[in-house]
Amino acid sequence: MPKSQTARVLCIEHDPVVLQNLHDDLANHYHVDSVDNDQQALDLIRQNGFYEAVLTDLPQNTALLEEIRNLSPASVRILLAQENDIGVARHAAESGQIFQYIVHPFTAEELLSTIDLAVIENARALDKLQLEQEAKEFLSTSERLRSAMMFDPDLGVGSPEAMEIELEYMHNIAVRYKRPYSIAIFDLDQYVAYTANYGQRAARLAHKLMAEHIRHSCRAADRIYRCGAATPILLILPETGTKGAQVLAERIVQTFIARNIPHAKSEHELLSLSASLAGYDQDRSDKPESWQSLLDEAMLYLQVSQSQGGNCIAFSSGETEGIAQ
Repeated sequence: MPKSQTARVLCIEHDPVVLQNLHDDLANHYHVDSVDNDQQALDLIRQNGFYEAVLTDLPQNTALLEEIRNLSPASVRILLAQENDIGVARHAAESGQIFQYIVHPFTAEELLSTIDLAVIENARALDKLQLEQEAKEFLSTSERLRSAMMFDPDLGVGSPEAMEIELEYMHNIAVRYKRPYSIAIFDLDQYVAYTANYGQRAARLAHKLMAEHIRHSCRAADRIYRCGAATPILLILPETGTKGAQVLAERIVQTFIARNIPHAKSEHELLSLSASLAGYDQDRSDKPESWQSLLDEAMLYLQVSQSQGGNCIAFSSGETEGIAQ
């Protein structure tokens, strides 16, 4: 394993000769910081943050063990005990001050094995805690979604408030686990002219028809929302890059105009959609820092699509831009 990927170990030993021997035994396997002073050890933890393992001989003041636990609770704390320290070491383990202890004399192989097994076991425990925390976050997000105005009653899609909550959650998941997702925004072309020519009632029906068309065209995992107070509809596409999103968006745009709804004020003479795409993916060199940035990008490309006369999709994958008719 490359050293850049190995565990970071802090070694605290008050005997300089023993400290040097420990450092030599460990340096080929871990990133090792070695100190012979309690205060210096605490300062290093404050300065460097997380160590996978902290090894220490029995300090003169056992409160040091508690301070280390408070500063870095996720670190594996291993006590290097002498034969006559076993009682103290056992008490420290039972009280949670340390994760494990090993008794002198021990070989380098025994110490390495103790550290490796302890780090693995601790990592599993941390993974379990992380999963529990993520479950709590999910439940919290679900509760927020339930308490928000979940649906637009006119269109039968998620509300703008629910959209923002879902986008924030989706973006955090994508960043944490390095997973892709895309958003697609759709809007009716020449909607103001359509309203002026056919009236408010026909315009509202057209808006509902667009939402219904998108809802029935998307996949089960996709999420559909009203995007703000105007007419655009937004789709969240989990685990989908820009190319996959483009295929779906093209189908939605093409099948909508195929409904042959008259629009005398449109250059197509039919009611049509403009669409835009924006995606978060690890391959992007300019990854959006937030869901708001991704939404702004998609809204910008929606304007591009509309400026091209509609019935098309404008998109960016971060590296390329395009217009799909």
